[in-house]
Amino acid sequence: MVVGPAALYLLSALSSLSLDGDLKIRNGPAYLPKVRAESVNRVVADLNSAADSGIVSATQQSMSSTYEVDRSVEKLLQSAARDISAMRLTTPHRNNAKEKYRTILQLQPGCSEAIKGLENIVSIYLAMSRASVREGKFLQARTYLNRARDVRVF
Repeated sequence: MVVGPAALYLLSALSSLSLDGDLKIRNGPAYLPKVRAESVNRVVADLNSAADSGIVSATQQSMSSTYEVDRSVEKLLQSAARDISAMRLTTPHRNNAKEKYRTILQLQPGCSEAIKGLENIVSIYLAMSRASVREGKFLQARTYLNRARDVRVF
């Protein structure tokens, strides 16, 4: 059986393949019965045809794009954590944890780590505000409350 590179690419995405006359696929919740070699040849031909028509190329590009977004999100999460450690919560402009978490939410809406990060920023500002009140620094306390409000966790 001749398998083109695109077909190999898609077949490699399937785990636990063993070809000994028949093909067994054990991927997912259900165990699929053995598939005859003729069926495999038909699928491979379809995959090669899809590759020739550009369908697989689009799939590869989509998967590559998703991987790049995931890498960007991971880098932004690490950078935002460093910003929080350095108390760059909402300042300086374009180099603070809040802006990085917002960027993450644009790339991956609903990202729980980014939402937790924003909630953490609010908690830090609230703690700083309470400490300022205890010290009698009411204007500073108000500034921290305004910053906490401006974070706006969704």
